[in-house]
Amino acid sequence: MAFLPLQKMWERFDLSLRDSDAAAFFDLMYLGELLVKSTVLGLIAAIEPDKDRNQYRLLHHLVRADGIGDWDRVLQEILTGSAAHLLRPGAQAEQKELTMRVAPESWQYEAVSALHKCLKIVNSKETKLPDKVDGRRWFSTFAQLRNSTRGHGAHVGSVLGRLTPPLKASLQLVSTNFSLFTRPWAYVHQSLSGKYRFTPLSIGPEAFEGLGVPPVPLADGVYWYLDKPLLVPLLQSTPEAFDFFFPNGGFSERKFELLSYITGTTTEGDATPYLEPPSQLPPSETQGLGILEVRGRAFTNLPPAPAQYVTRTDLGQELRDVLDFQERHQVITVFGRGCIGNTSLSLTVLDQLSSE
Repeated sequence: MAFLPLQKMWERFDLSLRDSDAAAFFDLMYLGELLVKSTVLGLIAAIEPDKDRNQYRLLHHLVRADGIGDWDRVLQEILTGSAAHLLRPGAQAEQKELTMRVAPESWQYEAVSALHKCLKIVNSKETKLPDKVDGRRWFSTFAQLRNSTRGHGAHVGSVLGRLTPPLKASLQLVSTNFSLFTRPWAYVHQSLSGKYRFTPLSIGPEAFEGLGVPPVPLADGVYWYLDKPLLVPLLQSTPEAFDFFFPNGGFSERKFELLSYITGTTTEGDATPYLEPPSQLPPSETQGLGILEVRGRAFTNLPPAPAQYVTRTDLGQELRDVLDFQERHQVITVFGRGCIGNTSLSLTVLDQLSSE
């Protein structure tokens, strides 16, 4: 089973062949855009969290991206920029396929070469390809072709008909050989009973079905499986997997556009998670110190007690009583919903005990 969104786009292309050369060409371009965005979002899913919030920074840029060139620039950042070292080890196969310079015998070179033929048809002065290329060049070349045709071109049907065969060959090489699209993909949905439903979107659904009950609850969404399920951000679908929606610009304070290349329909995404500037998070006031220091009669790495803590005498005394119980060493959990002062209460009591 091929990656389902690409499979549906190939079906759309087969139907457009019966229409006209122009319809067939533009459907292939839509397929290419879907392939680019699936690649970028899939690799972003494989970026490990870090203090500089590189994953959020890239997503912050993509929801505002108005052209496929922006997606290509984000991909270059993932592969060779400051986010490259954050890719999970299992994603090194994809990274290597797109960054290693390869000879004409490779699928990457053939795919780039076929796209280059399209550029030569559009512009006969296009420079010659070097003896070796890397796979990421395909994405830059596709962005260039898109801008020369759909973006700023006005080519007649006969020219578009000449472009279709090499473009089709190029897209087939990438969609069938790139490792990302041979991985297990699925839509994950948790029912009201708590059971998970895994709708396969590619080969290998047993990777998901063998999970049983995941140790960490999985949010509904599209995932691909590496060493664990990785949620693909910004790619929306449903448990039935009838359609797939990708970010398509139009960002405002409340929403951004999501486009289905398969059906041509649009919907809206929630912009509020991406309003915060993509800068490093400020240090936590409750984070432990990096060193042990003497406080009272104890060595501790406790941060200072909160200065604006509202004293809760009964709760504080109850926690002190539990901590003063000396018969055994124990782990104590303070229950309660977030942002009601559990951490401040604990730090205040611990500061008092360590200072006595």
